[in-house]
Amino acid sequence: MRKKALSENASEPSTGPELQKKRIVTIAARLFARNGYAGTSVDDIAAEMGATKGTVYHYFRSKQTLLYQAYVMSQVPLIANLREIVAADDPPDQKFRKLIRTQIAILQADPSVTSLLVASQQLNGEFALPPAHRRVIRRNRKEYRQLIESILNDGIEKGVFRPVDVPVVTKIIIAGYGWLVNWFKPRGRLGIDEVCDVITDFFMSSLLARPTATGLDDRQLVGTASDAL
Repeated sequence: MRKKALSENASEPSTGPELQKKRIVTIAARLFARNGYAGTSVDDIAAEMGATKGTVYHYFRSKQTLLYQAYVMSQVPLIANLREIVAADDPPDQKFRKLIRTQIAILQADPSVTSLLVASQQLNGEFALPPAHRRVIRRNRKEYRQLIESILNDGIEKGVFRPVDVPVVTKIIIAGYGWLVNWFKPRGRLGIDEVCDVITDFFMSSLLARPTATGLDDRQLVGTASDAL
């Protein structure tokens, strides 16, 4: 897998100009998610940040470049975190719990950028990008799904999780915590840690293999039924 796609043109800001670039991208991402790519102009972005259009063009040569950077900025920390979780020598159920908690923490840390990632499927904004940039975004998105699938497959193979349709369940999991940015209220009835626990417990109760009265777990029962056919 071409891991360069993950961090291409994206780095952790450490200087004044880099911080300004991140600020512009963050504001652009929020406006793209709220108004759509076509409904957002460079003038809108400049006005939102209290600057001139020239300031935006000083750092980014086009609105397309801003959109691409916003997509990549939203993908980089999520994928990097998943790579670490998958590479760790932890049991599958522990990896899954880390997955939910850390991914939600990242999503909540920068909701304006995250909202673009969540809204992208509805807005189809990536189609405004040149093919090379679309390939990077889609390659990152594919790797993201595959990393989650690898945790589920590992759990199924080891008998920790019951057999499920992994691609479908992966999409359900992503939707389950991905839309959190749209409905979670920091001053609501539950805090973010409590919400993480609810989401994790819900998925774990559905995934964990359970011993039955026969002494066989879900995976063994499936194998026994298949042998009988």
